Amino acid sequence: MCPLFADVTGVLMAKRPRRGLVKTRLYRRGPYTAEVAAEVAWEMLHCTARRLAECGRLVLAVTPDGCGPEMARRLDIPLVRTVDQGAGDLGQRLSRVWRLVGTDRLVAFFGGDAPDVPEVALGEIAPALGKTALAIGSTGDGGFWTLAGRSYQAAVFRGIDWGTSRVYDQTCQRAAAAALRVHQLPAWHDIDRPEDVQALRQRLRNRAGHDLSGLIDDAPLRRLAERLDALCSTNPPPRDLPL
Repeated sequence: MCPLFADVTGVLMAKRPRRGLVKTRLYRRGPYTAEVAAEVAWEMLHCTARRLAECGRLVLAVTPDGCGPEMARRLDIPLVRTVDQGAGDLGQRLSRVWRLVGTDRLVAFFGGDAPDVPEVALGEIAPALGKTALAIGSTGDGGFWTLAGRSYQAAVFRGIDWGTSRVYDQTCQRAAAAALRVHQLPAWHDIDRPEDVQALRQRLRNRAGHDLSGLIDDAPLRRLAERLDALCSTNPPPRDLPL
């Protein structure tokens, strides 16, 4: 994958994938154990981090605080900058991280829940920020897979019901109230429920071909497809989690 971000700094909001603390809907509503759910979270984070690192400048914003260097090492991204997310709700943490990265920086925030966003959608971010203040890509559950901005905009993080189906609409409303033009990026899928994992596996198979040979030049997605097949097809005892 060639660089797509130009002067945009990608920021990956990364939560350490500990058993019982991540992807709880995968094992509370489906066939997975807490250990497998944590493994799925790790594999998606690994894929997302590696793909974004290939796109351009990447910052890893971690929680809990202090685990950044170890996470970067485990993700095998040696030159990545790490920062702590700090305390508070997601809006407060996004705002804090943006200030740490630089208030005058073009920034695009990502999570680990949409690891297979197409390159065409990623490539739309930088051109969009040349014309508008914000670029946002929605997800089917009412959230967003990225929020990108030309400069720091605290207003879009305030008064949001984080973790609900109202996040995307409320973010757009805050932008409109602040007279900020928004570019709507292509919508994509995030992964929260067992059926989302199965849909992701199917998308990867469709993209790759029957034997994953179509992913030969996209190592992060190929690894993700192989690991999800191993984790979800036979539900084996998980490996020791890396963190």
